[in-house]
Amino acid sequence: MVPIRGKISGVKETSSAISQIPSLLRQAAMGAMTESLELVSTTLRTEFLEGPYPTEIQSRSGSFRATFRRGQPKNIFRVAAEGSKITGTYGSEDIRGRILNDGGVIRPKSSKFLAVRTEFTKTPGGVVRPKYRGPLRGIPNTFVRMGSPRGGRQGRGTVFEKIGKRIIPIAWLVLYVVIKGRHFMEKTVTRASPQFGPIFQKRFDQIVTRMNDTLSRLRG
Repeated sequence: MVPIRGKISGVKETSSAISQIPSLLRQAAMGAMTESLELVSTTLRTEFLEGPYPTEIQSRSGSFRATFRRGQPKNIFRVAAEGSKITGTYGSEDIRGRILNDGGVIRPKSSKFLAVRTEFTKTPGGVVRPKYRGPLRGIPNTFVRMGSPRGGRQGRGTVFEKIGKRIIPIAWLVLYVVIKGRHFMEKTVTRASPQFGPIFQKRFDQIVTRMNDTLSRLRG
């Protein structure tokens, strides 16, 4: 009887390579989720926060749009992994976000009326000039006249400013303001979502290619 001995090579290396698959897939999924959220961020800021008004949000100072940029203090951009589940969270902590997206009614909290600034108080770009951003009672030569025809049922009065010989309305006093929801978050997801699948598929294909190359080298 002739004893035959043999040795299977590459078992340890192959087992090691296979054991890395879950970790690699998790890294790929987190990378794909990050890329998907970045796509959402770009799509939102360039397509749904740049007008045209009134169907979309029209940028004025740009401060609201900036809160949707990754890294900005009020921006929400999180990718988390729990087991095999990868979760991405994107948005803004700006208090204007919910009302501008969903719509609703704004009412005064500490006074009887809301003072809606007139076009006279704004720059050509629609931004309220610094002089008129604070309490209007602090501006010299102003007075209120009740019974304004502006604002429909919610209109109650007008704040005027006397500038030289001119008397100019600088704000309408209203009981509430109705905000139309633009639903920009939902529109963004609808626009961007067809690209999510290819983003994830590309990342996973890279893992498969990398693993096949590793196994080919071990067999060789």
